Amino acid sequence: MIFTGKGGDILKITTKFALAMALIALLAVAIFNIVALKESSDAVDSAAMQVICSSASARAEMVGSFVNELQNHGRNIAINKDISSYTAIMSMAPFDRPYHPDYNRLDDISTYVQNSVNSYQQSNPNVELAVILDAEGNVIAMSEGCDEYLSVITDNPDRVSLASNSGGVSEFMNIKVGGTNTAAFLVCRNIAYDENNVGTFVQLCTTTQIQKNLFDTKVISSSTGGIIDAYQNILSLSSGKASEYKKDNNFSVYTDTFSKADLSDDEIFEKTDIDRTSEFIHITGICGTNWKLVTIVGRNDIAKELNINTTSFKIATVICFVLETAIIVFFVIYFSKPILNIVNVLTKKSRGDQKARFDVDSYDEYGQIGRAFNAMFDDVFESEQRYRTIVEMTNNIVFEINFSKQTVYVSNNFNKKFSFRPKSDDIQDSFFYKLRIHKDDRERYFADLDKILGTGSNYLQGEYRFQNIYGDFAWVLIRATKFFDRDDVPTKLIGVIVDIDREKRDEMRLIQRANFDALTQVYNRESFIKALANELELSTVRKYNSFIMFIDLDDFKHFNDDFGHACGDEVLKFTADTLKELTFERGFAGRFGGDEFVACINVPNVSPADVAGDLIKTMSKGFTSESTGEHLSINCAIGIAHFNENGKNCEELLNAADEAMYGVKKHGKSNFGFASSAKSGASAPVPKPIDSDNRK
Repeated sequence: MIFTGKGGDILKITTKFALAMALIALLAVAIFNIVALKESSDAVDSAAMQVICSSASARAEMVGSFVNELQNHGRNIAINKDISSYTAIMSMAPFDRPYHPDYNRLDDISTYVQNSVNSYQQSNPNVELAVILDAEGNVIAMSEGCDEYLSVITDNPDRVSLASNSGGVSEFMNIKVGGTNTAAFLVCRNIAYDENNVGTFVQLCTTTQIQKNLFDTKVISSSTGGIIDAYQNILSLSSGKASEYKKDNNFSVYTDTFSKADLSDDEIFEKTDIDRTSEFIHITGICGTNWKLVTIVGRNDIAKELNINTTSFKIATVICFVLETAIIVFFVIYFSKPILNIVNVLTKKSRGDQKARFDVDSYDEYGQIGRAFNAMFDDVFESEQRYRTIVEMTNNIVFEINFSKQTVYVSNNFNKKFSFRPKSDDIQDSFFYKLRIHKDDRERYFADLDKILGTGSNYLQGEYRFQNIYGDFAWVLIRATKFFDRDDVPTKLIGVIVDIDREKRDEMRLIQRANFDALTQVYNRESFIKALANELELSTVRKYNSFIMFIDLDDFKHFNDDFGHACGDEVLKFTADTLKELTFERGFAGRFGGDEFVACINVPNVSPADVAGDLIKTMSKGFTSESTGEHLSINCAIGIAHFNENGKNCEELLNAADEAMYGVKKHGKSNFGFASSAKSGASAPVPKPIDSDNRK
């Protein structure tokens, strides 16, 4: 759409962006450079492959020649007639040896064999131990002075057997030579006599010469690698030690490639990325063994060694991108300036700057947007003034929670009632979490708060007690509702706090009068029966049996007649207070009229006899009367009835306890007794004495 403005300026904003999009054509230059760089990269890979493969083949051949020489020496020992004859004799059972043709020459042959083994070991610096084993793996001759290495062979007979049957070369192992850990291996050759295998010639060889030769013939100085055997061990050229390559930190990253080489005799050449570094891995077999030579070379290092220069391609690519970026940045800044202006103005408005406006000096689409925003700002400012005026004129406290900013606004009259000033506007510092709440309302309040602030509810209405400016807990009513955007996402929570303390206290006084005895402040008859009926319903799902006590004060008329009605009221209050303490968190108590009281115990694992006994003892200790100054001791009779067992409803249960109480009075008072069981068919309550001193 085209907007025509003052002075005849006509400009289409889509044309501006079309010009910017045309700059994408510059990417063609970058693509050309990328392709050229790819070609140079392929040249590096091809040259590296030729150099690494040819060098590795020569190095593998050198190692193969070294091992082949050891194998040939072992063959010369193994095919020696005297040595094979001696081995055959020693492999025979002692009673069969005299039948061997060379048995009479055994001493001479033994000396010859020992000298041959010693001479061979001493003449070869790479052999630490030479041993001849019989067919059972027992040592029959070994080079002298090498006992420290013998356990390598004798403790691992399977190692010799496996090496003999797989090319004559064992896996790599570590031994100590001159106090230093050194990698070594076995070269084994079977000894035959009359075409029968009678023993094995074993050489324990170090890899020192192999490592030196391979180190001296590296592809480049920074290359690494080693030799892997058929048992997943690797001889590291850098450390000179053997280890399982899956557990070696330097080689475990190449496990997949090494495992592939274990399963194939083909030569392997791969390029891989390890820790963001490109490397070439070459693996080739070593002739005459089941070993394979591993060569690892960094791609950048081989490129430098081969003097393949890719700098010109990189420079061309960098220049191309720099120019393209500069042009794009220029046009982006030019076209985005109006957008940045919009963003800056909106940011100022969000921070509370009421005077922020767009400075509109154009008549394109940006100008139209700016004018529309200015008009909207004016409408919003007027609405906010109207809203704040209404808030300030009401006695109710108004609050607002902004979900996106996690901030809270509360009207000024809040401090007049609660004197609370938050550290910040953050919701965690607000009165919602910091104001003191009555302990009885705290759990319910925070549960309701979590629901309205979360996804559990969109509306809140609840009555709670907050500590006011005077330090008292005052009742308030909180009503709040959520506001949502067009995507149904909650944006704000707006509500009011209404002072209902006077109405609530009036209501509680009416409830108190209706439910509690005016003198003793325990349940009156009607309230106790209602509570008892509720307990009876709950008892059907409980696994324990609750009970009630019917209490009648002994000789109560004596207190009224001898000391006056004020003293009688004190006795009733003392009895009620004692019952309150007795039933605290265990049940409830009530007054049926005159000097008759009732109590319900509704917790498990409580003995009725213990409860009744404690009540009688406490009452007998008495109290000091304020009206008379006398210390008064109170006696009482208690009847106990169990739920369900002594009655299925309130009337039956109370009658049973009442009858049990009268049964106690007939047997001496100041005691307790249990109601008769309906199941047993008993017709009278059975009193239970607790202390003969208290009986009258």
